Amino acid sequence: MKNLHEAFSSTDLLTHLITKVDIVFSSQQYVITTLIRAHKRSSMIGIIGREGMGKSSAIAKYVLENKEVYYVRIGQSYRISNFLDEMIFQVSGVYPKAPDSLFIKMKQLSNLLSKGSTKKLIVVDDAGKLSPRGLGFFHELRDNTMQSTGFVFVGLPYFQKHLLQAIKGGVTGVAEFYRRVESWYTVPGLKRNEIAQYGIKHQLDEDQVLELHQSGIETIAELENMTLAILEEAEEALKENRSVKKRSTSKGRLNAKDANDELEDDLEEIEEKPGKRKRNPTKLSSSV
Repeated sequence: MKNLHEAFSSTDLLTHLITKVDIVFSSQQYVITTLIRAHKRSSMIGIIGREGMGKSSAIAKYVLENKEVYYVRIGQSYRISNFLDEMIFQVSGVYPKAPDSLFIKMKQLSNLLSKGSTKKLIVVDDAGKLSPRGLGFFHELRDNTMQSTGFVFVGLPYFQKHLLQAIKGGVTGVAEFYRRVESWYTVPGLKRNEIAQYGIKHQLDEDQVLELHQSGIETIAELENMTLAILEEAEEALKENRSVKKRSTSKGRLNAKDANDELEDDLEEIEEKPGKRKRNPTKLSSSV
């Protein structure tokens, strides 16, 4: 029987998330490329992006496919001692003893991360839930492992915004943490040709792909949900032997001519390279 810390491990969450990686979108490739750079350079960076952009599933792919990469998702119940315990367990395979002080746990984790010549990476997801005190421990851990370990803090846009507000308000420890973050990266939205490609992959007809194209969707989650809704409605219509009504969307819509022109361009591009996405790597750009 698994111990409690093993039964609800971050690795189990990652294993679930990676099953959701159907197509690697440009936004997810952006996250993966950023993780590679932080890992190789032992950098401390921030990645921010809207919910539904595929950040966590991209992280899952990188973490599970690479060695010496450790992941933790911050929850409301997390304290810094929980983080240190989980990281020590992930790196060493041995869960620390409860009576150990935070000082001992910090030294133990710092020592583990500094051992050997292999570069290591710690990815902190939902980092916006970290308290100012927790951020203070991270800048201490960063100072102890600067040559051996990269750190990536992933969160929603409010994460960086709240840090800047805390610095302005003089909250202890936040400015010290923020100064150690070398760059901030903002995850880009979906490309229009990716919307068409996703629709074709899921066997939507041309009218249904056009509907996706016109919808104004910007995130992977929105794309997945709308595609599922279109397929379900088409299935119901088939059962009832009726035509499918066009759905309306709260997002802005393209005019029909522009949408058709864009869709034709995207379909031509996909047909030229069946089964492949256009290779046009996104250049990383710091938002700060």
